[in-house]
Parts: sequence; C-alpha cells; structure tokens
Amino acid sequence: MMLHMQNLKKIINKITASNRIAVISHVSPDGDAVGSSLALAIALRNSGRTVDVYLEDGVPNVYSFLTASDTVLSQWIGKEYDAVIALDTGDIDRLGKCVQVFNSTTSRINIDHHITNTSFGDYNYIDAKASSAGEIVYNLIGMLGLGINKEIAECLYVAIATDTGGFRYGNTTSKSMQAAAELLTHDIDVSGISRRVFELVTEKKVRLLGNAIGTLEISSGGRLALMYLSNQDKERLGAAAEDFDGIVNIARNIAGVEAAAFLVEIQPMEIKVNFRSNTYVDVSTIAVKHGGGGHKRAAGCTIIGISLLDVKTQLKKELEKELH
Repeated sequence: MMLHMQNLKKIINKITASNRIAVISHVSPDGDAVGSSLALAIALRNSGRTVDVYLEDGVPNVYSFLTASDTVLSQWIGKEYDAVIALDTGDIDRLGKCVQVFNSTTSRINIDHHITNTSFGDYNYIDAKASSAGEIVYNLIGMLGLGINKEIAECLYVAIATDTGGFRYGNTTSKSMQAAAELLTHDIDVSGISRRVFELVTEKKVRLLGNAIGTLEISSGGRLALMYLSNQDKERLGAAAEDFDGIVNIARNIAGVEAAAFLVEIQPMEIKVNFRSNTYVDVSTIAVKHGGGGHKRAAGCTIIGISLLDVKTQLKKELEKELH
C-alpha cells in the first residue's frame, strides 16, 4: 500500500509540473476510456494546460454528446509533450498506433484499474479495486486540486456508469456510488445520459444482435454460452466496432449460465473475443493466456492465425475446464 501511494504521489507531482500533456487510451474505446480521458483533459485544460486526447478509433457515436469529444485526435500529430497519460489500458499493445504518442516522451504515465495491467509506464498507478478508470480520475482530479464542472461530471458519470453496467456489476462499491452521488450535484441529466448510453440502439445493431443470437451454443449443462459473428456476416450487416458492445452480456445473462464468450471475426484468421462470467470463473486467466487481459468477470483478447471455428472449439474446451 505504501509503494502504491508513493507511485500516485510521483504521478501527481509529474502532472503538476507538466504544461503540455497528452491523454491516450486503448483501441476500440468504451465508455470508461472515452469518459475518463475527456474528463481529465477538460480538467487539465481548465487549469491552463495544453492537452490533447488521442483515441486511435475515435469516439464511438454513442458517446459523441460528451463535451470535447470532437477534439479527439486519432493519430500522433508530431507534437512534443511533457507527459503522456495512458488511461484504462492493460498493456502497451492495447494502445494501438497511439503507442507513438506514448513513446514520444520520457514521462510515460500509466493509470489503470485492470488487475492484469503489465505496468508498462515510467510511472504506474494500478488500482484493481477501483470500479473504473473514471473513478480513479475522479479522485485524481481532486488530488490535483482541480475543480469539477458539469461537463467533467458528465464524462466521469459515463465512465463509471458504463464500467459498472449501470451500477449493477460486482465491481460497484460504496466508493463508486459515492463518486457518482457527488457527480449528480453538478446537475447532470442522468435520465438523458442513461437513455443515450444504455437504451438507444440502431437498427443495424438489432439485426446484428439477431444474427449473433442465431449462433448461440449452450453446453456444460447450461453453464457455458458461446456466440459468434463471422467476417462475412459482419460485412453484410455493415457492423462497426461499437455495434458489438454489450452483446456478450446477452449470453451471460441466460439463466444458469456461469461463463460466456462472444467471438467476432475481424478478418479471416483474426478473432476478437469478449469473455464474461457471473460468480466464480476467472475469465481473465484465459484472456491473458491468449495475449489479452481484463478483470475476473470481464476480459478480452484477440487471437491471430486461427480460424473462427477453431478458436471457438479451443475456447470452449478451456472454458469448460474452468467450469469443472
């Protein structure tokens, strides 16, 4: 714990001493990546610093209502920074092309909540007990002596709410609820945000969901659920990366299911996998085995060089082993 706090103090000192800062996060950004990155950037900009946010795949449309989302850059523009902060990213490969930004400075800061984080920064702060990167950034903004306004509160609320599944997942704690309660004092539209983030879906996603459900396979006495989407179906439906978000939960939420996986064939021999579990299976161990990472109940990886059906067969065996 002492070393943990020392690392955080070093990060606070480095950020305080920096005027030109870049904030980056992982490929295929989710609500936590987007919300925490924008919140920290806005807070630092309000303190007079120059801050750029980089997300290789840009901001998913569902989060485009957040303040400053239109300022996000997708690739390094050659600028020099006093510090670069990577948020919500388990390992350096997950940064994608934004690794160029990360390596453009000698002050590389890694702030995350994934237990599988590889501590790839020059300065690392990993709090696996935090519900989200957004919860860490909420505390960090306070420690830096920076204020929270309505725009920052919206970003942080989206970050925390999405990573806790609307405060329904096991990573929800009293601290995450307390943070959310404080954010509500800034008069944010919780109902409007919740509808945008959790309820509204495109026709394309509904058709994609129907296709995925059509592949549903239940095994291990009803405890394992698998779904997949082939590259051919993905292209036929015109699916974008953000359309896959949350589909794995359909399989996990089936009564009796303990573990679930959703496989997407990005292109032939490149399979992206999302894992979920409910109570006792640690899916992060399987994700790490295949070069990925995440949490005990939610993890992911990308498997290259094996066909979609072969990956499904292999992962089915590995998950069945964990179940037994």
